[in-house]
Amino acid sequence: MDNRLEIYKTWAPDDSIWSVWVKPILFATAMNYQVTTATKLEIFKPWYKKHLNNHTMVIVDRKGEKSVLEALGVALCGYHPVPLYNGAKQAPVKNKIQQKLLDDNSKNATKTVGRPKKGRTMVVNVDTIARTLYKATTFLQEEKIPLNGPPVFMLDANRLDTKKTPMYKNARQDGYFDNRWCVFPQDMPSGTFLLEKGIDTIILSTSDIKEDLLHILFRYQEKGLKILLYKKEEILKEYDVPKPTKYKAISYKAKVMAGLALSAAGGFGRVVPEGEGGGG
Repeated sequence: MDNRLEIYKTWAPDDSIWSVWVKPILFATAMNYQVTTATKLEIFKPWYKKHLNNHTMVIVDRKGEKSVLEALGVALCGYHPVPLYNGAKQAPVKNKIQQKLLDDNSKNATKTVGRPKKGRTMVVNVDTIARTLYKATTFLQEEKIPLNGPPVFMLDANRLDTKKTPMYKNARQDGYFDNRWCVFPQDMPSGTFLLEKGIDTIILSTSDIKEDLLHILFRYQEKGLKILLYKKEEILKEYDVPKPTKYKAISYKAKVMAGLALSAAGGFGRVVPEGEGGGG
């Protein structure tokens, strides 16, 4: 049974003011799992729990499923979780003809790490996130998370890491499924909107602040919102957001988008066709 719409609606209910920001692409492309809903979720308890209140928004920017599990811990404190994952999952290879085409397309994408494993040319591994979201759907329904409590926005810290792993190095090679993505200011509520809703503080939980997020945080700071930073094994401390390069410049978004691959279904993610990438 295809229950992708039901799952999406659980995370983006019609009556929540935060649902407009939930990204649908991962729910549309990566929710066909046979996962036992009774599987226990190892939800992280946020160390900054005592700082959570109706005047504080949270952004969890952690790697893979850790961002989901920490956000669920925040949700148990009365917050509404908002998935911002905007990278698609690569469609599965269904037959030998498709596999042959995949192998042929990826044969030139081997300069850094050799030929990718069969069917696995997806640059950002979204499977663990999607599976955790899937398993957490029943949890959300049973816990009756407040529809209009303060939001906790969920980001994958692996979304745009172009240097540390071989798959990222090959992201623009022929035949690879480039589903790297980033966030732009329109992907989160404006500072004005947050202030109107009584939110004047942002907690950012991350180990590495990405350039794309700086463009959002600096806007919040300009509006007078306080930014608090939480890193692993550190106390929560106020963060003076540095002004990012090309701030509010039209060329910033154009340059970022030029290096990514838009999905036909929305969001980011498609196979780099032969001749467009760096292969051959």
